[in-house]
Amino acid sequence: MALLALAKPAKLYRLLASAGLGVLVVLPLTALQWPRVVLALVGGIAAAAAGNALNMYFERDLDASCASTRSRPLVTGAVTPASALVFSAALLTCASVLLLLAGIAVTIVTLLAVIVYAIVYTRLIKPVTPYHTILGGAVWGAPVLAIWAASGKPFSPVPILIFLLVACWTTLHTWSIALTESSLRYPAAVPVLIRARGPAYVRAMLFVVVLALATITALLRQWPALCASVALVAVAAIAYGARAAWSDRLLSRASLVYIGAFVIFTAARLMHKL
Repeated sequence: MALLALAKPAKLYRLLASAGLGVLVVLPLTALQWPRVVLALVGGIAAAAAGNALNMYFERDLDASCASTRSRPLVTGAVTPASALVFSAALLTCASVLLLLAGIAVTIVTLLAVIVYAIVYTRLIKPVTPYHTILGGAVWGAPVLAIWAASGKPFSPVPILIFLLVACWTTLHTWSIALTESSLRYPAAVPVLIRARGPAYVRAMLFVVVLALATITALLRQWPALCASVALVAVAAIAYGARAAWSDRLLSRASLVYIGAFVIFTAARLMHKL
């Protein structure tokens, strides 16, 4: 169980959601494409678990300084640092084999995402800038590109726009949650935007992110979801103007409504094509 905790199962669910959106986007698939997509999904889960374990390895000292992460296995001693590295290497090896069977492109995209998360984000970006959430959002969007690559379809603006949408939404969700939480989950040593610039600045940045989401939705010609994004823009404007706890909570919940609407309308559009 301690080794399983290194994989951060709760976060894997979010990556699966992103991968699921990627599957919706690439459908319909032929009988020859499905095996590669399934291999990409399984290999992607293993690679993500390896990246999470590396993240815990590198951040074990930070985790020990934060109440919400002190129960992690590397902090409690349930798993040794050496064991965590071996576990991560084993997962990454298995993932690489599965991903190579799915194709070179999907292997490159997935392993690059692991490197960005475990090394660039964790070691280089997160310790020095409060805008690290933006890069973190890009990592959450990587499964969309990986699934598209596994399908064998030529790259087009569609997967890139969906990737950007997931990255922007993750940033929106993370920053809006920070406004509604009484205490931050990040250790004091980690620069966080709300601590560095204050709530008013975060609300202004959220409005910019919401405008980006609306623009991406329009470029995708996802007209029903565009209505949800316009409503999200209105809520972000209210949150910026009201500067109150109730409007911050409203924005956080509206972000969930938007992404839910986007997924539903994407699935409905697919069913219409079929």
